[in-house]
Amino acid sequence: MYYNTPPDQLSIDQIKDYLVFCINEKYVSISFINQTISAIKILFENVLCREWEKIKLPRPRREHKLPVVLSLEEIRRLLDSTINRKHKTILAVAYTGGLRISEVSCLRVRDIDSTRMQIRIEQGKGKKDRDTILSSGALTLLREYWKYYRPVDILFYGNNKNKPITKSTLDKICKENLAKAGINKKA
Repeated sequence: MYYNTPPDQLSIDQIKDYLVFCINEKYVSISFINQTISAIKILFENVLCREWEKIKLPRPRREHKLPVVLSLEEIRRLLDSTINRKHKTILAVAYTGGLRISEVSCLRVRDIDSTRMQIRIEQGKGKKDRDTILSSGALTLLREYWKYYRPVDILFYGNNKNKPITKSTLDKICKENLAKAGINKKA
């Protein structure tokens, strides 16, 4: 117990002081603070039968950082330094289409529309479907990739043609090739 006080005798100010202590002294995460507030709410409402509305502690918001975006020159360097055909195609499709790693791993052959120069993303972030651009350079690489690897359903498969390449493998491909290109960004 932070105050050596039974929970039913804690004041609202003591609870707030404890949360401030956790943030400033223990450097806990925002999710830890939100979980603690939820636990305190359950304690007050369900165990101590006290009204939460009178106490209602504000919850800190998570930071929403924008993703790191590579410049056109950096993308060129990345693709030029990538030797493996499959890896180069993956990176070209990802960067020119603005795809997340999870979206790249879920791509199917049918998602590539070379007539309309689009890539169909099904159930992306937020479980939303969307279309994104397919550059002519990425399409050229995709055609070469298709001739060599002959994917049937899953566009970028791992060791097994019936299973998509894993997100950890895609992450590794990205990190290794960024390092090879001399790009020191977490992209």
